[in-house]
Amino acid sequence: MPSLGQSTRIPRLNPLQAKQRVLTLLSHARTTEAAQLAARLCSRYPDDPQCWALRGSAFERLGQLGEAGKAYRKALALHPGYYEALYNLGCLSLDAGREQEASELFRRAAQARPDSAAAHINLGVIARRQGEAETARRHFRRATGLEPRNPLAWYNLGNALMDTERYEEAAACYQRATGLDPAHADAFFNLGNACRQLFLRAEAVQHYERAISLRPDHGAARFALADVLLLLGRHEEAIRHFDNLVKAAPEDIEALAGKAEALEKAGRTDQAYELLRPCMASHPPSARLALVFASLCHRFDACDEALAWIDHLVAAGELPAGDRASLRQAAGAILDRRGAYQEAFAQFREANRLKESLGGKSRHEEDMDASLAYFSGRAMVRLPHSSCTSDVPVFIVGMPRSGTSLVEQIIASHPQAEGAGELPYINRFVASLPGLIGTEKAYPQCLEEADPALLDSLAADYLGQLRRHSPDAARIVDKLPHNFMWLGLIELLFPRARVIHCTRNPMDNCLSLYTTRGFNAYHSYAFDLEALGRHYLKYREMMDMWKQRLSLPVLDLQYEDLVSDFDAQVHRLIDFCGLPWDERCLRYHETGRRSTTLSYAQVRRPIYNTSVGRWQHYRDFLEPLETMLEQGTFQIHGDSSGDT
Repeated sequence: MPSLGQSTRIPRLNPLQAKQRVLTLLSHARTTEAAQLAARLCSRYPDDPQCWALRGSAFERLGQLGEAGKAYRKALALHPGYYEALYNLGCLSLDAGREQEASELFRRAAQARPDSAAAHINLGVIARRQGEAETARRHFRRATGLEPRNPLAWYNLGNALMDTERYEEAAACYQRATGLDPAHADAFFNLGNACRQLFLRAEAVQHYERAISLRPDHGAARFALADVLLLLGRHEEAIRHFDNLVKAAPEDIEALAGKAEALEKAGRTDQAYELLRPCMASHPPSARLALVFASLCHRFDACDEALAWIDHLVAAGELPAGDRASLRQAAGAILDRRGAYQEAFAQFREANRLKESLGGKSRHEEDMDASLAYFSGRAMVRLPHSSCTSDVPVFIVGMPRSGTSLVEQIIASHPQAEGAGELPYINRFVASLPGLIGTEKAYPQCLEEADPALLDSLAADYLGQLRRHSPDAARIVDKLPHNFMWLGLIELLFPRARVIHCTRNPMDNCLSLYTTRGFNAYHSYAFDLEALGRHYLKYREMMDMWKQRLSLPVLDLQYEDLVSDFDAQVHRLIDFCGLPWDERCLRYHETGRRSTTLSYAQVRRPIYNTSVGRWQHYRDFLEPLETMLEQGTFQIHGDSSGDT
């Protein structure tokens, strides 16, 4: 053991004063003097556990962790329930990776001092590392109860809630943490992550920027900021941020991939290709790089290279299942473009098998069943309504991949309209309504207990969110397709809103869902052909019910009709929106607006019909889907869905 230097005398100091002197020296970073005095105390009072605990603290500050551990253990030998020694030795064990030992020490510390939030926080940290999510949450909640103003307790509870995808609750915890500690950069970063999961992307940007302002070297926050700007369609800003990341770390493959994707989505495909071309031969292990390359390879006669890259990555078997699924679907898209339909479908089928293997299940079926059971036999006029008179909201609903992005782009090309994209707010209202009302009844039964004033508040909140996209547009479009599930609530909130129902040939629509990259467990119905057909039937049943029950104006717009008679259908669409005619709506692809959905590439092009009847190429593989859809009361074999 290294010498501690000259001894420190303890004359004229009683034991209590000497111990306080050690603490004072430690608080002023005079660690060597503190260690000297603690050593003298232990020599003079060898049976006093507090002296040994102080000596352990001094050695710990000096980095002499082995000696610190010995001192803490000596204190515990003298007093097995001594909190400070238990807690500090637990921290040493945790830092050394001895989690079971640390857990036992923190458990004993919590018993010795039941009001110790710190012991529960560390017990939660260990449980979370060991995958014991419920145990972790229990300890963190205990810590917040013991010390409601402890930001670390709220921060860790937020982390545990994020682990189990309870994003709303996690965001609330991070907000508490940042309110208590406005300098907590990681809490702002994770608040941004929670907002991103809740599709509150503009809010996520603000939180990432705050994290960066607090800690300029926060690389993860910088990357996340660039990524969410990309999702918002703010492509040039995203490019600048990714470019800075690449300049700071040229070896960072994921930053390079992000920049390439931003360039491609901004329409700067030549620059994206030039950035990627040096990577073609080496096949770096980045799924994102390979996916960007696959999305633009057909423009540069490089699809053989893209397929080789994908094959190399998939064969290596080192990527997560989600990345392998995306690569398989990208390969399928390339083969589909070539007309190699059998090989393409094999890729699509394997991609969906991989996505299913990740687990997770959407709540769509249960939510649709609940609304069908409730609204089918109930008159809307008997439910509470808001007093909102705004006719600004326009809701585009239907199945994803039914033309919703195209229709939004057409409307948003009008100078008096704005497209807000896929907004999460109606979903959030549905989830929060029982709590806001203060009832145990779930949605939609809880509507009976809603107060019109609450509905007024929700309507005002939603309109405020719309106005963030445009302060003066006459119409603002929310094109979240699955809002078709919530049209009952939409009527109660916005009795003067308009609804555009996009439809498409069912086989084409479902095939597009099955083969399109980007759908996650929220759309798990799309991973299996029979489940997909069942979901489609339920959606059509629900839309039939709404047409009977709602007083909201609903325009059915068939994708195939839009393709075959574009001018007339666009006139019909703009007239339904209550807008004066404007020729720019026919040239929607010339607008500077960028789509942020999976259809971002399609809405850049003039209207085309190559996706009409596409399912016929795959008919031999679609029997489970076709058999299921044949149970519906609509055509599935023609170019239109043709309600009967």
